[in-house]
Amino acid sequence: MKMPSQASNALLAKCRAIYGRRLGREAYDSLISCRSVSDVASQLSQTHYAPAIAGLDQTSIHRGQLEAALGAMLYEELAGLCRYEQSLGTWISGYIIMRGEISQLLEFLKLLAAGRPGEYIFSLPDFFKEHTDLDLNALAMARSYRDMLVALKGTVYAKILIGFAPKEGQPFDIAMIEHALYEKLYYELINTINKNMKGKPKDEMLELVGTQIDLINFSHIYRLKRYYRAGADLVRRMTFRNHYKLSQKTAEAMAQTADADEVMRLLCDKTPYGKQINGDMVSEGYAEQEASRLLAKKARHLLRFSISPPVVLMAFSILAETELRDVVTIIEGVRYGLAPDEIRALTVLRDHE
Repeated sequence: MKMPSQASNALLAKCRAIYGRRLGREAYDSLISCRSVSDVASQLSQTHYAPAIAGLDQTSIHRGQLEAALGAMLYEELAGLCRYEQSLGTWISGYIIMRGEISQLLEFLKLLAAGRPGEYIFSLPDFFKEHTDLDLNALAMARSYRDMLVALKGTVYAKILIGFAPKEGQPFDIAMIEHALYEKLYYELINTINKNMKGKPKDEMLELVGTQIDLINFSHIYRLKRYYRAGADLVRRMTFRNHYKLSQKTAEAMAQTADADEVMRLLCDKTPYGKQINGDMVSEGYAEQEASRLLAKKARHLLRFSISPPVVLMAFSILAETELRDVVTIIEGVRYGLAPDEIRALTVLRDHE
């Protein structure tokens, strides 16, 4: 059996140590009870997010500033861990960079769809520039979909986005674009896993990524059926091609069914996820939160017990991104005056083990 290297042990220890500083239930409840975004920032300054808050004026901070600072901190944290990972000759940093690039493209597209592409210059993430080959400055200067394609010329993203170019004066379909970009991400990720990993680490990674894709597919199908009564063709177009324990056959049955309750029944009858997910919470409208909780449970287990650096780093990235989404959810909930119980139900990790 090959013994772990010093660099490997360092990465495993670093991921687990950072995860050990995660927000607990008391911290979640303190954040949820805040009455303003400034209060949230003040509470976060008492947690492991303190470096992101330092230098911000907590008395006049607005939502966008706070969320950008938190996002920058997470990405720099992941970048630091990737430097350990790269010293091992592994590859997961490429996946994390691609996720960041897709996030930036979607941010620009949302502003473009809203008729405010010029605002992207104000959210341009300086911290990300050194990690990407994309010309984000050129993207910030784009004022149309065509301009965006020019800024992305020669990239894998241009090849995807050109297929969604709208006719003159027509809107583009941002939901389908987002799906296509993440379809490419997961396609590349699974190919890379199959190429670069073997044995138990490969099985663990495919289990983690496969579970993630399955649960995204379920939550997408459930939402499309519950809120839009979507037909089978649309559901198929919004479902990832890769499948793990939610088989293609079951996904197709979900696509063809008439309502969301039947989607949930199929999940329970045909997959192992049905026994683990809280059906009552799903029926109350929290399908995505329940799917994320189930994925987080899998990620926590692998973070604690896997000895594979790529697996542990992937598990850590899932948990860190999920916690950040929770914090952003709390910020948004406080900003719009939601009741604490309502905000609490929208979070994923408050009741983690």
